[in-house]
Amino acid sequence: MSRSSLLSWAAILCLGGSSYGADLRSPYNWETTTVLPAKVIQTRYIQFHLDHNSQYSNGGVSESLGNRISRVVPWKLFLGMQKDVAARTQMGGLLQRLGVSAAGDLGQATGTISASATARVPGVSYGITDNWSVGLVVPIVDINLGVTTGFNFTPEGQRFMGALCTTSREKCVALEQTLAGVSNAKLTSLNYKPLQSERISGLGDIQLATKYRWYHDETQNLSTRLGVFLPTGTASDADRVLDITTGENRYRAALIATYDRMIIGPLRGNVHAGYSSLFANGMTKRLPASAEEPLSADKAEVTREYAHRAFFGTGLDHGIDAIGVTLSAAYHYQHQSKGTYRANGAAATRAALLERFEPSQDLHSFVAGLGFSTVKWYRQKSFFLPFELTLLYSQPVAGRNVPNGTTLSGELVAYF
Repeated sequence: MSRSSLLSWAAILCLGGSSYGADLRSPYNWETTTVLPAKVIQTRYIQFHLDHNSQYSNGGVSESLGNRISRVVPWKLFLGMQKDVAARTQMGGLLQRLGVSAAGDLGQATGTISASATARVPGVSYGITDNWSVGLVVPIVDINLGVTTGFNFTPEGQRFMGALCTTSREKCVALEQTLAGVSNAKLTSLNYKPLQSERISGLGDIQLATKYRWYHDETQNLSTRLGVFLPTGTASDADRVLDITTGENRYRAALIATYDRMIIGPLRGNVHAGYSSLFANGMTKRLPASAEEPLSADKAEVTREYAHRAFFGTGLDHGIDAIGVTLSAAYHYQHQSKGTYRANGAAATRAALLERFEPSQDLHSFVAGLGFSTVKWYRQKSFFLPFELTLLYSQPVAGRNVPNGTTLSGELVAYF
């Protein structure tokens, strides 16, 4: 986070919650008051990587993403999975010979889900006046979803499998393969696409921003920023149980106010707060089967209602001008309202149930940065090129109903 005039792409992302898809993510920077000098063009290239395989529950406990596909398989369900009466009779007879009660469980389907996103982000900014800058960012996002499945047998299940393998090795192997994919069996029966590892690539949401600095002197500054986000990411797909997209499929706008002040020597404090509007949009959604069961074969055209995000951050940065380095640390908080939906006719009641499965979200994050800048040396005519390089580390420290994962990013900025 440099100390020179900078229209930060990372700060633009903070306006929208710093996310791919519709979940909150850790920010990549905190907002500053700096703007570009008049008639100065800034170009930048950013690459960031976000990794997570866990999430914060509604109670704030970090848990594996694989919990989403874990499922207990009772003996009654197992017998119902058999393809014909003869197979059900054979399996039921084996249970009786082993003295296993059909009221118990065969075991539990398990899984591991991991998600990572890498974005390559070119951008350009321009100083209209010494206090007013505008910018454009076009993110290109690659998301990798990793899915592995397995099955843990109960002691009775292990006895059953041992007996089956003794009787027929072929049937034993086939059953193990079926049980490893039992999580997908229900999905395919409801006409969902299989849950499997895949790569999703495309444009993210194109971002336009304008920033105005209202007051500045040698020790303090005050600015506001307005950002508009266009829904240019990949389209939502109601046939995917994990519907991950490179954008949010809705128009967004955000306003943020920032104040900073020099505290002691080169130590500067910063505080900012903002509000983001997520506008209503039409989409196709799966309708929950009930208030407890989100999966069903039924789809309907619904309206995703207006939602909002609010965010706050405060931080410190310390410049070491002799070597052009800035060290930064910040705390950031975000809140997102729950998802609400509206539909017409018979689908109205079930569409209203969707909000039970898209609760409000909260995320607390720590951000640390290391910046290097030659801008001051360039102004002193002791260096030939004004550029900045920033490395950032962002880590959630607490949350509710949000992914829990580390973000690393690098930004290279040049001025003309």
